[in-house]
Amino acid sequence: MHTKMTDSFSNKEDKDYFDSLFQDFGGLSENIDLFDFRESQIKRKEFNKIRSKIFQDPKSKFGSVCQLKCHQDCPNSADEVDHLIPLSSNVLNKQLRGFRANNGKKAPTQSFDSNHPTNFVLSCTRCNAFKKNKIPTIDIIKYVLDSRHDDT
Repeated sequence: MHTKMTDSFSNKEDKDYFDSLFQDFGGLSENIDLFDFRESQIKRKEFNKIRSKIFQDPKSKFGSVCQLKCHQDCPNSADEVDHLIPLSSNVLNKQLRGFRANNGKKAPTQSFDSNHPTNFVLSCTRCNAFKKNKIPTIDIIKYVLDSRHDDT
């Protein structure tokens, strides 16, 4: 099943990008639960239905600490849940394919994230707003995944 999901990337360079990003953590095949290639609107509706419920599970495992720590004024106190891999993003279309906004419209977005529990991170409001639809840096991924391994 994991091999089949890794084949769901519509662009080989996207698959290579994420495989490289997760190379120190088992590659893409070990982190495939972070991805779901359905339309972002469908996943957003699902997320909005479960948002308040899912906050408690990571909070009980990791405390009330912001797991993103990407804003310079992070209070280090989590008050919401965010997706590690964003619901939708145009970052790879811009970086890897050079797509640009046309006629006042944004560059096309792609939908990678999943609503799987492994894709949820605790966040303060500042870091969540700062991260927006960006793909996390290797430092953020390392911090989040290492903190999960420390807990087991």
